[in-house]
Amino acid sequence: MVLSGVIKDHQLEKLLDPRRPVDVRRLAFDSKLCSVGCGGALADLPSGPSGPSLDYSRVFGANCEIVVGYVPIPVSMVGPLTLNGQSVPMAWGFGSS
Repeated sequence: MVLSGVIKDHQLEKLLDPRRPVDVRRLAFDSKLCSVGCGGALADLPSGPSGPSLDYSRVFGANCEIVVGYVPIPVSMVGPLTLNGQSVPMAWGFGSS
């Protein structure tokens, strides 16, 4: 129904359980990508359950639309730093280059 346009992909969270829209979108996008010779392009993008999984119910309504997976980002820590007399941990993420 998504491929035929009967249901818009951004409406899936309202109609299905939190995990299912990701699977449906991945199938729909893969079908579209296959038609232009790029099938399997999402294969390496984690979406669970074979690896670490994301609780997609927490993403719904959180300014993240048409979710098809997630990208793990390495996080480093420094500290604790002393700020106003209190020890404060600090973390940052790294993007890929």
